[in-house]
Amino acid sequence: MKNHFFISLAAVLALVACNKTASVETMGETVDVHYTLNASTLSKAVADGDGAAANVNRYICEVYTGGTRYMRKVNPVTAGTLQTTFDFKLVKGQTYDLLFWADCAATDGSDLYYNTASLKNVEVLTTQISCTDARDAFFGKDQIALGETQITKTVYLKRPFAQLNIITTDISDIYASEIPGSFLPDAVTLTYQGYTGFNVSTSEVVGNPVTISHTCTPYASLANTSGVTAWTLTMDYVLTTKATESVAISAKDVVDLNWVVKHGTNQITSMDFNSIPLKRNYRTNITGALLTNTATYNVEILPGWTGELNPSI
Repeated sequence: MKNHFFISLAAVLALVACNKTASVETMGETVDVHYTLNASTLSKAVADGDGAAANVNRYICEVYTGGTRYMRKVNPVTAGTLQTTFDFKLVKGQTYDLLFWADCAATDGSDLYYNTASLKNVEVLTTQISCTDARDAFFGKDQIALGETQITKTVYLKRPFAQLNIITTDISDIYASEIPGSFLPDAVTLTYQGYTGFNVSTSEVVGNPVTISHTCTPYASLANTSGVTAWTLTMDYVLTTKATESVAISAKDVVDLNWVVKHGTNQITSMDFNSIPLKRNYRTNITGALLTNTATYNVEILPGWTGELNPSI
């Protein structure tokens, strides 16, 4: 009887050991994951060379499970590359959240316009805010629950902000003067309340709005359909809320702007633009004769004489 008990116990221990080994091997099995990312430029923000993602030279992928970051991968690419791929292995039987970001990095691959240490809190580096299309950036996300088969997916990235342009149409009037060099704008300052944080996971801005102010040289000139030369004096990328992806525009995305234009130390004009609507991945243009005021003079010759002069001879 004692001998029979010993044999049974040994069999049980062997079975437990076998099951434990099988369990560890199952949990350690991985699945190949393949993602193709596209920085989609097909949006209302694209009307000319701006917004063509010509400066994007870096793609970032972060993988989270249970709210904890599992891995981070960075793909450097040639500037203007609109597609990249990420390949990696993930342990099956788990659910993963994948976050993606594409932007223009420094030549050494480090952050330039955005702090991307965590894609759950991408921060605008306000010291780098300027009128440059290099600030254009794209984001996306996905969630997968891994089973037995490999994953192959394509994600199209989009912008987290609106593009804001202030365009003057009266630059030809300044050129028509005899001293155009004295009044052509060479510095423009734009000030507004805006957001500086963005969470790719929620597709939403982070924190409260702060005062953003930056000065730049006039961004670009272009000819409109009537042939009159127009100048885009400022171009900005402004983070907006997720609500603006729908038809309605959030109250958070209706902003007031202060705009100061100078030539050297001479202030040409200062204007306030109130209740300007912004919409994610759309372009908002403020256009008009912003540098000049119309002055109308009526010139008339009166036929009657004022009087007579009768000099003595």
